[in-house]
Amino acid sequence: MTVIQTDFVPIVPYTTQHIGIAIGQRYDVIIEANQPNATYWLRTWPQPCSARNANTGTGTANAYVQYEGASDVLPTSTPVAFTASCNDEQTLVPHVPITLDPSGFPGNRTAMPVSAPFRVNTTGGNVFR
Repeated sequence: MTVIQTDFVPIVPYTTQHIGIAIGQRYDVIIEANQPNATYWLRTWPQPCSARNANTGTGTANAYVQYEGASDVLPTSTPVAFTASCNDEQTLVPHVPITLDPSGFPGNRTAMPVSAPFRVNTTGGNVFR
């Protein structure tokens, strides 16, 4: 598959067999349907960031893709080998780089010119504005 976008930002496309997706992340990918006529697993695993997310290798939210005319049997393909980790994708490069002119920013500051939130006590608790 080719990864083309992450969190609504177009990136320099790259090809991969798998991607690590953390909570709340979104990726747009292009999957080319150029394999022999058959049925293929589309596997997902939680990232093994804790014992509760232990990756057994069988997948936890599996689906399959079936080419038109393929026999109605579950796929027999095996998972792609990969190194499980808690890291996000590391090779993301924006398609259009964002450069900022630092001259518009003041130098080092020790205090920010903002006021503290205004708190109102209500019967349901504190409300901050």
